[in-house]
Amino acid sequence: MAFDTLRNRLTVPLSFWERLKAADPGLMAAAVAYNAFFALVPAAIGFVAAASFIGQSEAALERTERTLAIFVPEDITAFLIDIVEDAAEIIGGQQTWVILLSVLIAIYSGSRGVVALQKALARIEGMEEDRKGWKVRIIGIVLTIGAGLTLLVTSLTLLVGRRVIDFLVAWTKFEGLETLWEWLRFPLVALGLFLFLYSVYRWGPPRPFPGAFWAAALSTVLVAASSLVLGVYLNEVASANTFAVLGTFALVLLWFFVGAFLILFCGAAVGFGSQHWQGRRIRG
Repeated sequence: MAFDTLRNRLTVPLSFWERLKAADPGLMAAAVAYNAFFALVPAAIGFVAAASFIGQSEAALERTERTLAIFVPEDITAFLIDIVEDAAEIIGGQQTWVILLSVLIAIYSGSRGVVALQKALARIEGMEEDRKGWKVRIIGIVLTIGAGLTLLVTSLTLLVGRRVIDFLVAWTKFEGLETLWEWLRFPLVALGLFLFLYSVYRWGPPRPFPGAFWAAALSTVLVAASSLVLGVYLNEVASANTFAVLGTFALVLLWFFVGAFLILFCGAAVGFGSQHWQGRRIRG
């Protein structure tokens, strides 16, 4: 019996890695990064064009920059904001067709990355994809649109919250509220990321992913932490030569890749942990 117990303990890491390897995380994370990267420009054009309809393009730009700056490294935030600013110059007076075309391209490219996550998560749990291809793509499109709406709602919440805090500070003369708000911004943005990841875990695979809530929570923490660590590295460690060799394009791709890889890694870890815990309960 002691030998069996030791053998079971030794096979725990192997079982986990088998799950992760089944998802082919390197390839799938690269697919997510590639498609997300090419969705940036059309998404930015659609975003700026839509904002211009309500005369809030500058406010939307500032709001988006503040939202991204919470977790996204400074250099990558600057790169993304430059894309949005360039998009404002591109659209000119062609707002209607630019919005439609750009949104369609962004949704198509972004959904391809989401579909890659769907397939990888299904492989982790050994699920057979019994849904029609068009159903899988529609789910990917819905999740992609949900990601955009989550960013929008989060940005609006931060904008409204900022104005409320400014009003309260002016009314109460208590400047400590500004410090409190700075701390509250982090959980608000993290909540938006969590809701998107939970949706991917819950509705992405053919069947709900085991431990979807905890997988989304762990992914949110690790993705945010990795982004902050990358930001510290870029600001404090990386030299000018590093930027010359890699370029901002590579850094953005690396940022997307690491995030997607961690989503799959957390899925494998929580999926295995959920199965292992259920097995212990049955044996108990």
